[in-house]
Amino acid sequence: MHACALARELNIKKVVIPKQSSVFSAWGMLLSDLRRDYLQTHIVELSAPGAAAQLDEELRQLEEKALQAYVAENIDSARVHFLRYGRCRYQNQEHSVEIVLPNGDISAEQIEVIRHRFAADYEREYTYTLAAPVELVAYHLVAIAEVDKLAPEKLPTTGAQLKDAIKGQREVDYADAGIHLATFYDGDVLEPGMSFAGPAIIEEAGATTVIPPGLPCHVDDYGNYHIRTRQ
Repeated sequence: MHACALARELNIKKVVIPKQSSVFSAWGMLLSDLRRDYLQTHIVELSAPGAAAQLDEELRQLEEKALQAYVAENIDSARVHFLRYGRCRYQNQEHSVEIVLPNGDISAEQIEVIRHRFAADYEREYTYTLAAPVELVAYHLVAIAEVDKLAPEKLPTTGAQLKDAIKGQREVDYADAGIHLATFYDGDVLEPGMSFAGPAIIEEAGATTVIPPGLPCHVDDYGNYHIRTRQ
């Protein structure tokens, strides 16, 4: 209802209203991959002997735990990938910063990568670094399982005319343009290729689209409304 007014205020040249805008949030949920976050607190001094082996083992245990949880829900393990993070701090400090941890095996060389990455992120956050040992205080593993995506299909055309979608005309008081005689369209009858201009209102079962005076609207192959707010 307010998309065109907001677009003009923000100097956006075109507004696209999805055909299924009333259920767009649910549509997005169906297309979203599954995600689970695992947090495990464990203090590891990165300069200590065996730190690399300890990080490697504990990260793999977290990944295995995540895989088992997905497999128990009949999700193929091949669809799962991981994002590794670690919360690090200088020794004896209270606050920490979360950094990206390397994928694969954690070796002594990777420990140095982690230390340098922490120093860079810490300096960006707090503007300084310290000559002090670095500790990892918590693991943060993100396990993402990809789901099948629904592909939108082009809408069929029946040869209907634009006039077939007109429900009538009524006066509409537009916030910025005042009162105008607007044409009301049935969104369920509009087909790809149809074009018209405001003042207009598109009515559907779950949504109402407001088109201010003078703005052209075009229906694309998927039934989405493209409204030009500026040339």
